[in-house]
Amino acid sequence: MDKGAHFRKCDFQVHTPRDINWDGFRPVSDAEREVYANTFVQTCREKGVGAIALTDHHDMEFVPYIRAAALAEQDGNGQPLADQDRLIVFPGMELTLQQPCQAIIIFDASFPEDLFAVAYNCLGLVPTARAADRTAETVQLPFDLLELHTRLDNHPSLKGKYIVLPNVTEDGHQTLMRVGFHGHYTSMPCVGGYMDGPFACGVGNRNILQGKVQAWGYKPLAVFATSDCRRADLQTLGSHVTWVKWAEPTAEALRQACLARESRLSHGEPGLPHSIITQISVSNSKFLGNFALEFNQQYNAIIGGRGTGKSTILEYLRWALCDEPQVPDDPEAADFQLKRQKLVEKTLVDTEGSVEVRYSKNGVPHVLRRAAKDRKSTLKIAEGEFEAATEDQVRSILPVQAYSQKQLSSVGVRVDQLRRFIEAPVKDQLDDLGRARQAVEGELREQFARYVRKTRRVAERDRLAKEAASLQAQIEALRKRLTGVSPEDKAVLDQKPHAEIEAQFASRLGEDRRSLLSAIQEFDRALAALPRPLPENLATTPNKDLAITIHGLVADASKEIRDEIERIRAEAVVSLGEGEPTVSLIREWDQKRADYEKSYEEAKLRSTAHESVLKQLAELEQRGALQAQQIEAISREIGELGTPDIAFPKLLKDWRDHLVTGSQLLAAQCDVLTNLSSGRIRASLQQNADLGAPLAALIRTMRGSNIRTQKLEELFAGLEASGDPLGGWSAVCDEFLQLALVEGPLEEGSALPEVLRLKAAMSEADLVRVANKLGPDEWIELALCAAQNRPIFGYRTREDEYIAFEEASAGQQATALLWALLNQDGVPLIIDQPEDDLDSQVIVEIVNQVWKAKSGRQLIFSSHNANLVVNGDAELVACCDYMVAAEQSKGRIKLEGAIDVKEIREEIAKVMEGGKEAFRLRGEKYGF
Repeated sequence: MDKGAHFRKCDFQVHTPRDINWDGFRPVSDAEREVYANTFVQTCREKGVGAIALTDHHDMEFVPYIRAAALAEQDGNGQPLADQDRLIVFPGMELTLQQPCQAIIIFDASFPEDLFAVAYNCLGLVPTARAADRTAETVQLPFDLLELHTRLDNHPSLKGKYIVLPNVTEDGHQTLMRVGFHGHYTSMPCVGGYMDGPFACGVGNRNILQGKVQAWGYKPLAVFATSDCRRADLQTLGSHVTWVKWAEPTAEALRQACLARESRLSHGEPGLPHSIITQISVSNSKFLGNFALEFNQQYNAIIGGRGTGKSTILEYLRWALCDEPQVPDDPEAADFQLKRQKLVEKTLVDTEGSVEVRYSKNGVPHVLRRAAKDRKSTLKIAEGEFEAATEDQVRSILPVQAYSQKQLSSVGVRVDQLRRFIEAPVKDQLDDLGRARQAVEGELREQFARYVRKTRRVAERDRLAKEAASLQAQIEALRKRLTGVSPEDKAVLDQKPHAEIEAQFASRLGEDRRSLLSAIQEFDRALAALPRPLPENLATTPNKDLAITIHGLVADASKEIRDEIERIRAEAVVSLGEGEPTVSLIREWDQKRADYEKSYEEAKLRSTAHESVLKQLAELEQRGALQAQQIEAISREIGELGTPDIAFPKLLKDWRDHLVTGSQLLAAQCDVLTNLSSGRIRASLQQNADLGAPLAALIRTMRGSNIRTQKLEELFAGLEASGDPLGGWSAVCDEFLQLALVEGPLEEGSALPEVLRLKAAMSEADLVRVANKLGPDEWIELALCAAQNRPIFGYRTREDEYIAFEEASAGQQATALLWALLNQDGVPLIIDQPEDDLDSQVIVEIVNQVWKAKSGRQLIFSSHNANLVVNGDAELVACCDYMVAAEQSKGRIKLEGAIDVKEIREEIAKVMEGGKEAFRLRGEKYGF
């Protein structure tokens, strides 16, 4: 776990069996108290309580027992718990002061037991005998909150190791929140208080505690909800809790939590980011050596002098995560990328260094490794193996939003970079839409090819049918000229057209028989693959036995079906041509058709007087038979092509609908961005309004056709100016298809399809040129050139007027963009020295946004600005320093922790601009 601050579920008013008002058994012997302590620790574990303060009235006798039990707690495997998982036990006491007022004093969790007597002595208390089953009656201490602090601070062993929380329960026993107590409230040096029970009070007291009431000194106070548990069954333990954040369990950490109550205290379970970078480790860096840095789930600040490695850590992180420029031809983004590549080459390539990043998504661990020498990445997901991963896969699976030094202020002048702000939050949905559109596009191309083929085959069939009708009429006319033929021969000759129909049917029926057998065999092959085998990892599933049983039933059913199909196939082979009576019937049919053909030929031979007519009739009949075969073959092919005339238009509509859905999604994100920036940015979207891609494709296609480019540009300009550019382009594109399907070449004046929109914009001569130049292959490429969205960004001035975003200053742009970024939940946000991009007067406003942001997304900043770190309340501060101060050529990570750690505060004050002033402002904000 990182060394930063983390939330713990805390109950800071818990009594022990020594309490006078204890309800239940009172253990007295050491053995009894140890049993109780173990039960107490186990109950805390069951209730998810991570820290408690033992606060008997003027007594700390039970603290050692609970501490020992917490230290001895083991996990399910009988192993000692990790330090971060143990129950934290704060020694404390409940005091009755002179006001009269009750208060809780809480000492460091590590406060040594040999100082308990010092605390008693400072407070003027005589401890109750250890062997007693309960404490003596509570006495009122002869001093108030102010003197209490003075007494404790005068003793060097106690100063800085305690925090005092007065009782601020509304209508509570000896609470500070009473009429006439405003002077005590204003003058006390306390920064927090507690309530017996949940955090609940009326509007009046709430305003006081929020620092909104003048008579009470405009003094805000952090409030801890507590259970005031004093029952042997521990039923009320943890019934009212406060989540508190710290790095080390000290009184100073609790004080810092009070000073940053919006960030470090929560009366409900706090929200935390779900996508987080948990660690970066680097091997063989010439500059930073081998190092590993674990990141906090919330706000991480990397500080240090210039040239100590702050930016290097972030650039290594971005390089490993393949955070490349989003726009390949963006010179500024490419410049940032070039600098990163040079850094990697100078510090990692020669030493064959590598970067490993650990990333958690919704609790699922991912480990990414990238080697500097070959720039190859491998990725491990959960308990899987390391597998090669492309840069696109890394960016998709482990996304971040990141900005180098001064990069944020350069974004505003480039619309293509600003697009990231509306695209990044819905990247997954956009990727899904893109994949869906690609899938549709593949099927669309296939169905379009079928559509073109079917359209042309239908036309060919219709042409042949017309020729066949003409041919048949000629045959009928010739037959009528056969006069003087015997009635018998004439009957044979007249039967010829019907015999040809029967011959065609016989041929088709034979194909049907073969197709039916083939279909049975194909069905059997398809069933052979079902059901699919049991997965290897099924053994780990909770209902594996049930799943295996069901799989077995499906497999048995599949076998039964296949056995039945084999039986049907065997019967079909017989019944369709190899067995009786089918074989006899087919032979009889074939013989009768052969007999008729023989009779027909003999009848023609006997009609010698009509030799020339019969010869011509024979030729026409031969041509008619051939045409009939062609028509039959084409009809069969048309049938096999299915219904692309229905599927193709539907797929084309689906493809266009995906564009509309994507643009609607982005339009909604424009509204979100406007709201996230609190109106500083006004984003809107002209949906699918940019037809540049299809225009460019059409110009390329028409090159050499003598159609003026200006005419095409005017056509598209009209479409873009319409209220529905995509709808207009879709209609025009459909008309282009009608021209693309015309088979040419055409001459000027040739008949053209009804293309009303195109006729309004182009001459008939130009339309002929289009028809001659634009074929189906060119049309499908044109149709699949997607219209683009056109985002428009404005910046709100102090006069509440909007100007084009690029006209705002770099500081104004960066502030508005950072404001929006900090209001977005989602992927980790990495920024190198954000203060470089900001106007100094807005830092305080940004700090407030940081507090809100870190509950929804992980922040990783490097910074020289103490206000961003101290008043932004960074959960983890990583302090960089020179490896050798005199050389200032190599860096290292010197310290890690949070601002409740003394060494971290000292480092901030020493190396950061305005460090001491930032701490002073932090205290003054709370009247302390």
